[in-house]
Amino acid sequence: MFIALMYNGGDKRIFSYIIFIANTFLYPYSRFVYESIADFIFGDNVFFVNALFLLAAKFITMLLCYGFAFVIAPLGLLYLYFYHTKNKTFDE
Repeated sequence: MFIALMYNGGDKRIFSYIIFIANTFLYPYSRFVYESIADFIFGDNVFFVNALFLLAAKFITMLLCYGFAFVIAPLGLLYLYFYHTKNKTFDE
């Protein structure tokens, strides 16, 4: 998506750079949301799978988390905000 916008975007090239930079900064939060959901679903289970399959799956999830960071990351930021404000009010 980003490569197509950069080559064919014309005036939209600045928009693609802004999204690229925003996704770079928001990626850790989107990864946090993904890992939290995966940990909730799978728990402490251990799966024995082929290493190539695992690497491919991790690479795909990393690309998806990066590509949709501007959508996923606000959920993680909201969760962290409410979690820490809730704990702050009980500590006082």
